[in-house]
Amino acid sequence: MEGMEGQVGQSGGEGLKGKPRAANLAKHKFGWKARLMDIMRDEIKRHSTRDKVVGNETQAKRRAEMFQFFTELRILGYKIEDPKNFCNKHIHALCLDWEARGLAAKTIVNRISMMRWFAGLIGKEGMVGAPETYVRDPKSVQIQRAAVEDKSWGAKGIIPEEKIAEVAEYCPETAAQMMACLGLGARVREAVCLRPHLVLDGEFITLQDGTKNGRRRTFRATPKMLEALEHLQKITPGKFDYLGSCRTLKQSRRRFYTVMERFGITRKGLGITAHGLRAQFLIDMHEEETGVAAPVRGGMPGDCDPVTKHKADRKVAEAAGHSRTSVTTAYCGSYQAMAKERARQEALAARGKVQDSEG
Repeated sequence: MEGMEGQVGQSGGEGLKGKPRAANLAKHKFGWKARLMDIMRDEIKRHSTRDKVVGNETQAKRRAEMFQFFTELRILGYKIEDPKNFCNKHIHALCLDWEARGLAAKTIVNRISMMRWFAGLIGKEGMVGAPETYVRDPKSVQIQRAAVEDKSWGAKGIIPEEKIAEVAEYCPETAAQMMACLGLGARVREAVCLRPHLVLDGEFITLQDGTKNGRRRTFRATPKMLEALEHLQKITPGKFDYLGSCRTLKQSRRRFYTVMERFGITRKGLGITAHGLRAQFLIDMHEEETGVAAPVRGGMPGDCDPVTKHKADRKVAEAAGHSRTSVTTAYCGSYQAMAKERARQEALAARGKVQDSEG
């Protein structure tokens, strides 16, 4: 009996190096992935700076990106078994790899922000430094917040209404969603989730389905918006129907972008994107409010008085779903950013002339 008890103690109780056998099995079966999930499980829902719960999309993004980071580290030779050992050398290795692969500055900066959030979870707040400390060229993480290029379809010589009519012959549903982007300034997800019969309340339009973090935005409807909305209501039969009601959200978005590719509405195709319809809407609105060209379309500082421009910036920001008026520059540009861009272009042109003369 004593021998049997000893054997049971070894097989079911203590394992190698005196550790419980169940713990050893869990370690070998799940490893770093289980530990990473344990670290994030209780905190993944919490906002990093505010006392609130983040949306499901943000939670999914946090989970997916952190698993991606640790998987990429293993590919780079850093096989971390305990995610709590995550440190600056790992961030440096990831950022150098991303920089070498040519990832966009905004992508790298956003990923560093995600790692900063994770560092706080493992008791290493303040560990993650500024983005430029992790790359070879600081310019690779400099984000251009003010637009220096007109991203609207009109800037590429394409008339949106004509292209939408062309798409309508092939897929009326996608064309209707494109019209929502152009006529209401909706993002693609908002357009897919739009219920045309429910968004109008008197003189105001309210969007909530499909918005970022479910944030409701209400803005005064212009005659153009009302015209677009009336058209969308006519082609949407039921009061509670979505523009993409025949499919799930995932299927509707996939269908939308498949149609975009079919008609060349990509950067590699015609040089335009579906988001360019939203840019068209917001830049056109800014010009209607100020009565002059937006900075990104050649407007100059003296063209519009500051008060009128500030009112236009605020109205465009509200229609775009942002509380900060500075976000308007991401679509309409700013006088300062455009002045720097013109100086850069002039310098490049001058350098080209010098090289031609020397050649």
